[in-house]
Amino acid sequence: MEAFAAVTQAVRTATRQTFYGDNLWVEPDMEEILSGGTPADAADHSPLATSLGDFEVLGSELDAEEEEVDIPRGERKAPLSPQEWRSFFDETGRITNERKLRKKIFYGGVDPSIRREVWKYLLRYYPFDSTQEDRLIIRQSKAVEYRMYKTQWESITPEQESHHSIFRERKHAIDKDVVRTDRTTAFFQDLAGPNLRQLNDILVTYTFFNFDLGYVQGMNDLLSPTMMIMEDEVDSFWCFKGIMDNMADNFEREQLGMRVQLAQLREILSVLDRQLYDHMAKHDSLNMFFCFRWLLILFKREFDLSETQTIWEALWSRHMSDYFHLFIAAAILLAEKKKIIVHDMGFDETLRHVNSLAGNLNANEALIEAERLYKKYLVRTGCASDEELKARMMVVDAEIRPPKRPLPPNIFDAVRAG
Repeated sequence: MEAFAAVTQAVRTATRQTFYGDNLWVEPDMEEILSGGTPADAADHSPLATSLGDFEVLGSELDAEEEEVDIPRGERKAPLSPQEWRSFFDETGRITNERKLRKKIFYGGVDPSIRREVWKYLLRYYPFDSTQEDRLIIRQSKAVEYRMYKTQWESITPEQESHHSIFRERKHAIDKDVVRTDRTTAFFQDLAGPNLRQLNDILVTYTFFNFDLGYVQGMNDLLSPTMMIMEDEVDSFWCFKGIMDNMADNFEREQLGMRVQLAQLREILSVLDRQLYDHMAKHDSLNMFFCFRWLLILFKREFDLSETQTIWEALWSRHMSDYFHLFIAAAILLAEKKKIIVHDMGFDETLRHVNSLAGNLNANEALIEAERLYKKYLVRTGCASDEELKARMMVVDAEIRPPKRPLPPNIFDAVRAG
């Protein structure tokens, strides 16, 4: 409760507020967000949960909004099996149908027995068009490269470290986070064991590989499941590097990447459900800050480990959209619409409620509903493709941070007119 109170107090502290759009933004305390546990008195489960509980909504006024187009729910498929996986390779060890493979992974995930190899492709450790011989060379060269980065900080003497404040600060932050990372799992249970040491070493090494970004709390949450799958320090580092290539914006100091994603989620909500959007506007909740942790570490603390892996595989497949994680967030949030509105939840109550969902969500249900909402969004906005959806998201992005290169001509007018 103390962590929750600290977050809500921070949001309301006017002296720390900056503005973006018509909503308030406050630079969040990462530790408070990530360590804010589930309040003991917030026991309601989500409609996306494995157990629905006994909550019932009286009346039908919240269901009044009619679907202008019937968008049926899809279904999940069986995971990619070892036999299917082998069938995608030709005689040289090259994958023959990348698009079909990505689609299979999106709709079914990956059998645990082959995750170690499949993730290396999804995270761009191995190119999809690489041969078996290519991969042997890649792995050997990456091992040498990793050792080079690791040696850079291992060779720092105590005296040199005393003159290196940035290294000391990052090392201290990593030390503090490592000892409390996934300690309930068998893999990281032993405080003196090799796995926590490797977690530390990989994180410190990454700060030397990407010195500009450094280390921010939450990176440990993205690395730990990867280590459990890879069970190898070098492979874990390069797969983690692949994750961070996609997610570095989440951890930048100015947090523009997170501001953009929360604004994009708000835009999606305004299209999908104006009733919930208006409720949040009335309660000064449109900063969407209660979804911050979801997006920061890709729902890692909202689902159990195996379901987190399924969510990640769907996202890494890049079959549907690079913005699909926002529709997963929308699916979770809209499943809670009735509770939020009937109980007239303001920001504090909504934050408390969404925190209570952690561990009670079902990945397959979330993915099915997210796909339906994605298609619904395309219909309502008149987007004929994911490229047009991307253009809309670029407009939101450009309103918060200057684009790295000019947007296409008339994109603002064209998108807003749509």
